[in-house]
Amino acid sequence: MNKRLLIGTLMYGISSNILGDLKNMGIEISCCSNEPQVFMQEISRTHYDGIVVSMIHEDESVYSLLRQIRSISKEICIIMSLYTGAERIRNRCIISGADKCIVMPVSPMEMSMMICAAMDNKERSPYMGEIALILRDAGFPQNFMGFYYLCIAVELCLTSPGAMSSISKNIYPVIAERMNTSNTLVERSMRHYSGIIYERKTELPGVENMTAAELSNKELISIAADIANGALKAAKTADDSNKVIKR
Repeated sequence: MNKRLLIGTLMYGISSNILGDLKNMGIEISCCSNEPQVFMQEISRTHYDGIVVSMIHEDESVYSLLRQIRSISKEICIIMSLYTGAERIRNRCIISGADKCIVMPVSPMEMSMMICAAMDNKERSPYMGEIALILRDAGFPQNFMGFYYLCIAVELCLTSPGAMSSISKNIYPVIAERMNTSNTLVERSMRHYSGIIYERKTELPGVENMTAAELSNKELISIAADIANGALKAAKTADDSNKVIKR
């Protein structure tokens, strides 16, 4: 495997067993303080394929750290070691850029296997954190489960063009599997979220007369995907222009 992993030393579950297991799996380990600024310093001077960040309780500075890391690297695997099982915190970590959330406690061997699997099979799209920020800035309410489901739905639309042909077959099951829930609850949460947008008379870019009728889930996903796609294309064009200017 021959990959490098940086681990925050606040991780109470870390032990010589975990370090030994990971080393045997071909992963080179470095440790540092779990402080956000220390992580950024380490990442800026050394290439790492993955990092493990710990969170004991909700901490906005950790979410900010995840977004910073994701903004400078789409490829690094971010693994969260959580000492709280709160679903909302896990969801915010994923939206902020984490690839994998491991809720402690777990056995050293299980921890090693999950870290290795996450680094070896990085399934998360690099768009996820960007999508969340785009939708937030566009006016989509954040503090609802439907928001997290919507972000994943948009990610699927951008990476799998045919996903919208049947959201019940191509989108709900993927969200349900990733978020450890059922297709029915995904559909219901997104329908509830659409209702909230309608009740709040939320104004969304490029959408006229949002108060006319409540959006169906398919309409909501389509609108959000168009907004995210436009913003991502604009950002890429601006980035390409800056590269040309620097040359």
